[in-house]
Amino acid sequence: MTEGQFAVSKADFHAKNAIALKEAAESEYWISLLFKADYLLRKEYESLMADLLPIIKILTKIVKNSDE
Repeated sequence: MTEGQFAVSKADFHAKNAIALKEAAESEYWISLLFKADYLLRKEYESLMADLLPIIKILTKIVKNSDE
């Protein structure tokens, strides 16, 4: 999200935050996969998801509201 603060244009801001959203979504996928494969305990999984899901929600709003 910090990178978006230094965007050179509205389009650049949108693009940087869209990339951050895709990366966060990929992180969600890998965290879920690690949990399903028993590499993470439920407590670890829930803690990571509790941190990640609000970030995804924030980035989703930013991307939707900065639509070109």
